[in-house]
Amino acid sequence: MRRSQSIYLISLLFILVYSSAFSQCPDGPGLFINEVYQDVASEVEWVEFVVAGDPDDPLAPVNLEGWLFDDNNGDFGDGSGLNQGVIGFGAFWNAAIPGSIIVIYNEHHRDPLLLPDDHLDGNNDGIY
Repeated sequence: MRRSQSIYLISLLFILVYSSAFSQCPDGPGLFINEVYQDVASEVEWVEFVVAGDPDDPLAPVNLEGWLFDDNNGDFGDGSGLNQGVIGFGAFWNAAIPGSIIVIYNEHHRDPLLLPDDHLDGNNDGIY
């Protein structure tokens, strides 16, 4: 393959990857799952969400009130899995700051490596 053909193919690949990545972006604000951990033996489990701002106004607070987090076993599923129930974001979450991290964990089997609880973000680090 000639050098000009190689450069053309690399450029085309870059354009396809770049356009594909940006076509996957949401149209509005919301939550992204950043990390999930589950240890079936110890029942330690947690999910880390990141608050994503609206692309048109990325620094504006995000209203998460009424959003539901469900493992498809409780209220909406058949209840046959390890977990049951659904968690809803209440009125406190009507103005979440983009970039904030929300960790939801099994309160009965808490991972000792998690940061201490800070439900109200008392230290202003953006981690709840």
